[in-house]
Amino acid sequence: MTYVRKVRYLVRMTMRTVKQPPQNANLSGLLAWARKLRPNHKMRLRRMLACMDMRGLIKQNNQMTYALTTEREREANLLRQKNRRLFMKLGLIKKGDSDLHIHHKNGNAFDNRLENLTVVDGKKHRQEHRRFDADAQCTRLIHLLKRAAPPKR
Repeated sequence: MTYVRKVRYLVRMTMRTVKQPPQNANLSGLLAWARKLRPNHKMRLRRMLACMDMRGLIKQNNQMTYALTTEREREANLLRQKNRRLFMKLGLIKKGDSDLHIHHKNGNAFDNRLENLTVVDGKKHRQEHRRFDADAQCTRLIHLLKRAAPPKR
């Protein structure tokens, strides 16, 4: 099954309230459809595709990931890069320290006052921000898709 067909099937099975992608769409048609989704639907679909990629059921497509990134997330990413450069200038982290993250104490990614920012270990930071059990959610999604899978020909 092609990437486009897999994504269409995933949307049909899990996002029934969303306008479905066109049946005859190629990758560019699917990307155009994805760009028009509401931000909450974009985030949900991106998480589902990441889940499928982690399980080896689908290979992530960078164009689709970009199409599903919301404007607010792009702004937050730019701010993260700016914060990282600031912490490098202050000597708190080095250029190769990818295992160190900058944490916002109050949880607001747009509040970049120095007193609100700290450097933390990446693993601890991910654990702290995990609001839902992503693995369990991913397992439920895979189970749903396997149950509803079309018969093999």
